[in-house]
Amino acid sequence: MQKILISIIIPAYNHQNFIGAAIESVLLQSHKNFELIIIDDHSPDQTAEVIAQYDDPRIKFSAHTTNMGASNTINEGIQKASGDFITILNSDDIFLPNRLERLLAVAERESAEFITTDVELIDKNGKVIRDKHHWWIEWVDGLRALYSSSGDIVQALLAGNFFISTSNFFIKREVFNRIGFFNNYRYTSDYEFILRYLADSQHRLFYLFDEKLLQYRLHGHNTILETPIAPNLETFQIFSRWFPELLQQSIDKQRCYAMNRQLEKVMNYAIDGALRPKQQEIETLRDSLRKKDNLLNKLNEFNYKKDLQIQQLQASKNLMEQELRHQIERLIQSNSYKLGQLIFRPLGYLKKLFK
Repeated sequence: MQKILISIIIPAYNHQNFIGAAIESVLLQSHKNFELIIIDDHSPDQTAEVIAQYDDPRIKFSAHTTNMGASNTINEGIQKASGDFITILNSDDIFLPNRLERLLAVAERESAEFITTDVELIDKNGKVIRDKHHWWIEWVDGLRALYSSSGDIVQALLAGNFFISTSNFFIKREVFNRIGFFNNYRYTSDYEFILRYLADSQHRLFYLFDEKLLQYRLHGHNTILETPIAPNLETFQIFSRWFPELLQQSIDKQRCYAMNRQLEKVMNYAIDGALRPKQQEIETLRDSLRKKDNLLNKLNEFNYKKDLQIQQLQASKNLMEQELRHQIERLIQSNSYKLGQLIFRPLGYLKKLFK
């Protein structure tokens, strides 16, 4: 009997250094019955050229002539997909070799229609990051601990999206027919889809808590790192939309507390993101004023020294003039001067006489 077909969708954009590893992680899967739908979203780099190097009959490659955005590209892939299950792999992430086989086995055994797993963090070079004090790992571990202690996946997800990415979604096709495709949020389309799914009374979500079957790459250019303001504003919008329906399922104070804590963080991040540029501008202005003050101080110091030199020169000149006057007076009073006057006086008289 033919194994169940799985459709993997790679929305590729500007990841020429990572797309090869992503494709290879799919081609090396232990479950072989899949189709790989790759759509290049008009990448400005060599992403499309790297994709074209892979020759496998299971690959279906197309490219946009204009950039459509990740959500629209994923939705296009879903519409093209033929599989019973649909999974997504962002072009900078990596599937572990047994991911598809393991998720399919859980889906069949548990009648699960939406499955996610634990995630392993890697850097831009593909090296696994295991530092427990890394901010990303501390954040995820905190949310996983909340889930472990509460046993309530909704409460834990209201506190933060520890499923991390659409790369972590393994979904039965009928889910999209029931709740729709991805909405066009730039930063939180995955989070919105999760909450929308959980708000559906028929949801059957399964989370493999201790199985790291996805490698999420943090490389400094991840979309979520672009700005702190916009993702948090989107989070506020989707909470406003879906929390009332989640609350109707279970009037749970802990869920309310979790959402409240998340909204407080959202508000703080948004405020911090809005104020930081202003603070930088203020600090730049302060630095400029400090430089101007230093320049003025140096100029004042120069002027002071110059004034002091002028005063010293003036005092020296006054002393010289005073000394010269004293010398002239002493000369006038001298016998030599008086004798000269007596000698030259007749000559002056004769000069007037012969004019």
